This record gives sequence, C-alpha cells and structure tokens, in this order.
Amino acid sequence: MTLNNQSGTVTLDIATGSIFIVTLTGNVTSWTLSNGVVSGEELEVHFLQDGTGSRTLAGAGGAMKLAGGALTLTTTASKRDILRFRNIGGQFWETSRSMNVG
Repeated sequence: MTLNNQSGTVTLDIATGSIFIVTLTGNVTSWTLSNGVVSGEELEVHFLQDGTGSRTLAGAGGAMKLAGGALTLTTTASKRDILRFRNIGGQFWETSRSMNVG
C-alpha cells in the first residue's frame, strides 16, 4: 500500500496490506496501526522522504515496540528508512531496520 503526501497523524490499516510505502511531505506527529492483529503477522514500513527532505517522525503507537525504544529518520531528500515488525502477543516488535536506503 502506497501512502503519498503524509504528514501529521498517519494510520496504517493492516487490513489493506502488510507492506506500506509512506511518502513524507511534512513532519509526522504520530503513527499508529489499525486492524489485523494476528499473532505471527509481519509488517514492513518504508518511510520515504520527498524531494525536499528534512521530514521527522514522532509518536509511534503503543502496539509498536521499536528497537532501542526510538527511531530517528534519515532526513536526506528522496532517501528511505525501512522497518520490519512481527506481531507477537498483539504487539508489533521491530525485527530489523535499514536506514538511508536509495
């Protein structure tokens, strides 16, 4: 699922797919997941900077457990950061992270 022109609050509806490409056109103040809480489910999220870059990301939803507890995006224009998660017990645990790709 490709989500273009995202800023502010971003909701990823897992019922629509398990791979999301989120193009950031402004700062994201919060991001959450909705629907599809199946144990063992995998999720992949690409945060893609637009041609301007310098977009930030804050406020991961409580169901997402990030490695190290936080995430600072690459802010270079047209670069992406890729996060992978696995659902264990109703929470999505980060299993890998690829930064500054592309």
